[in-house]
This record gives sequence, structure tokens and C-alpha cells, in this order.
Amino acid sequence: MACRRSTTRPAIDVIALVAYGMRGAKGGRMAAELAVRRFVEGCTLIPITRGVPQIGAHALDSVNRWLHTLDRLDAQLNGMACILGALVLCSRQAHLLHVLAR
Repeated sequence: MACRRSTTRPAIDVIALVAYGMRGAKGGRMAAELAVRRFVEGCTLIPITRGVPQIGAHALDSVNRWLHTLDRLDAQLNGMACILGALVLCSRQAHLLHVLAR
């Protein structure tokens, strides 16, 4: 279901994120920072008409693929992983997403 405002075009109102880099992984901190940036970019670039659940799923999938690729290409980032929690507010709806990205 897409989020809609009555007076303006549909938009995501708030994206709140918490990311925790896996302590045992060399690239944990970088994974957390990249996950936050990529998730916000992914959510803001996709049209809201697709609906927040689909936007969030697509953004998380993109983050996961990006981190996995970096992990494979750079030996210094071996085990790059993070936990990402997101709260997306759109009009009167709240969407909660939580994932281990690697």
C-alpha cells in the first residue's frame, strides 16, 4: 500500500536507522556506515507509488548485494557484516525493517 498525503505528492516523512557493525568482522564499522547510506539512497530514489514495503525490501536487497560484493573483493574487509534496523514513517503508517546484512 502506497503512502499518500492529501495536500502534496506522496513522500516518506522519516527514515530512522540503527546500524551495528559486527564486532568480530574486520569491516563491521564500514559495513554499518555503508548500509545506512545505501538504505537512505535506495528509499529516496524509488518512487513512493511502489509502496514502502517494496521500497524497503529493494533498498535492503541492494545494501546486502553491495556489502557482499565488497566483502569478496577486498581481503581487508573479510567478514564484512552489520545489523540494520529501520523505521520508515509515511503519513500515518509506520514500517519496521530489521536485517543482518552481509
